[in-house]
Amino acid sequence: MPQVKNKITYYSLYEHLGYAAGKKLGNEVNKAAKKAKQKYVTQKISNPMYEGEVFCYTKEFLEEYFEIKNKYEDLPF
Repeated sequence: MPQVKNKITYYSLYEHLGYAAGKKLGNEVNKAAKKAKQKYVTQKISNPMYEGEVFCYTKEFLEEYFEIKNKYEDLPF
């Protein structure tokens, strides 16, 4: 369930993508968020596949991040 803090809604990568992103992608997104000085919150998760904290970001940040990532992955170099 998305987190709401100060009237801002934050989504985990799982909530945004619809599947577990994994540690590598999670670290890439977190690094980009810190570089962009993007606000984020943490959420505690406990399920059979993972237990711990995950970072949650605004929908706008996640959409922009994946739009840019997908654009450059399609380049032929």
